[in-house]
Amino acid sequence: MIAAPAVTIVNEPPAGVACSGIMGTIGVKARNAVLTMGSVFAAVVVPVPLSGAAELAQGSAARLKFNVKRLSEQVTVFISEAARIDSRDVTEVTAFAATISHQMPALFIIYDDRTSTRISARYDGGILVRTFGPEDERFVPLLPDGEPGEGPVLTASQLDPEAEYETVVNAIELGLRDLGWEVNWRDLLA
Repeated sequence: MIAAPAVTIVNEPPAGVACSGIMGTIGVKARNAVLTMGSVFAAVVVPVPLSGAAELAQGSAARLKFNVKRLSEQVTVFISEAARIDSRDVTEVTAFAATISHQMPALFIIYDDRTSTRISARYDGGILVRTFGPEDERFVPLLPDGEPGEGPVLTASQLDPEAEYETVVNAIELGLRDLGWEVNWRDLLA
């Protein structure tokens, strides 16, 4: 018998915790404020209501524990509880996405705000169908005051290394759009 991963349903952030559901977040409490030093996580997003999430996780051999969070009425995310994400964790979360994708499409996500890493990978029928990474993201130049300009939307290969840019469409957004899910990617961070 294959052991199912441990699942914790996350509805509200616990008191004093920075970024509910993202266990890779490191926080320091100072005068009633939490100063976030970095958010790192691996996750799997699926088109299932929160009520069906625990059942969906049955049959997975992942050793990892997941927090499960509702992103919309019909979209749920499994976020790895690992405090540090290493290659073994990534392999297991990827395998979890592939396993779930036998039942429905699944989007595997890696996020690391320390290095501006945002990657998503779509799985269908246990097979990697499409990936989105830095080369797919879209940028606009910043104005002298630091605000995004109205200029052309550029790809990573078009960026001038001497200029500054704002990301207007990232790899996680592209993965969510590819699956047709109306979800704000920033909800993964809340």
